[in-house]
Amino acid sequence: RKAVPHIAIMTLGLAADAKPAQLTAIPAGEKEAVRDAPSLYKQYCATCHGGDAKGGNEAPALVGIGSRMKPDAVAHFIKYPKGSMPTFYPIFLNDEDMKMLADYLTKLK
Repeated sequence: RKAVPHIAIMTLGLAADAKPAQLTAIPAGEKEAVRDAPSLYKQYCATCHGGDAKGGNEAPALVGIGSRMKPDAVAHFIKYPKGSMPTFYPIFLNDEDMKMLADYLTKLK
């Protein structure tokens, strides 16, 4: 009997009627493209953390995260996520995107 390799597939814990955001990789040659933080949040974070950043779909609220973490720590967590949070770096987000997103998130009230 041959051993069959197993492939792990991560699910994001979306509600049955939720539609995941369309994720797009950073186009080749556009690693330094400037994008705005609210658009990045909407595309990569809102599906799980909610459009208002108050949490949802088993993802924690991000409102008030600035009182618990500094922007550098938030950027580090985005770059090296734990638990069920998916990895967006470096395919979907570059270093500048993460810094911009972390600054934005730490200012949410």
